[in-house]
Amino acid sequence: MTGAYDNQQITFLTGTNATGQSSGSSSGTAATGAGSNQPAQPDVTVTLAKELIRPGEPDAVTVSPAPAPGQTVTYQVEALKNGDASPAAVDANTGTFTAQVPGVYRVVATVNGVTSAENYADRVTVTGNPAVLTINPGSYALKAGSSPTTLYVEVSDQNQQFLPGETVTFLSDNPNVVSVSSSSATTNDNGVASVQLIPGQTGTAHITVTSGSVSSVVPVTVS
Repeated sequence: MTGAYDNQQITFLTGTNATGQSSGSSSGTAATGAGSNQPAQPDVTVTLAKELIRPGEPDAVTVSPAPAPGQTVTYQVEALKNGDASPAAVDANTGTFTAQVPGVYRVVATVNGVTSAENYADRVTVTGNPAVLTINPGSYALKAGSSPTTLYVEVSDQNQQFLPGETVTFLSDNPNVVSVSSSSATTNDNGVASVQLIPGQTGTAHITVTSGSVSSVVPVTVS
């Protein structure tokens, strides 16, 4: 639901922890004894600790400059792509962002009436489970006795977001024709894993590539 917002409000205290309640459009506000005369607030910058998280995984939110005692902070969460901001929120007690729906989100903060400009807000991508395996080329023709060839696979979710840190397994149905250098590999920061295809005797083999519940079969011919 692009363009939906979830708001949370926090007032920072001197020597007291802010408290809040979380709901679909939740807010958490604490009383303050600070004076009303506050200096002009500079640009408000929001920083998220991680750029990629999984649904339900907390991501620490930092606002700078740090709010002074008595200043009220309101967070807005916007779903920029594919996500749903209605269950997404910044928790007033922990200072963390979470979302349940995969997509791209932006977190904006307002401190004492000053709102983060677009270039001072921060974005986070909530990834889904492996849904697409991209293997190019989709088949291989090798020569018997030749050097190993690298097979690359990119793992992405249903929103075409690449997935780092995913386990990918490789299995040959005919190791005498083509064997693999490793039975598994982990995707890098770009969501790519690789394995070496080692040609043996002439014939045909099929390499089954699997990540999560998704599999793809790569035919290999050795001549």
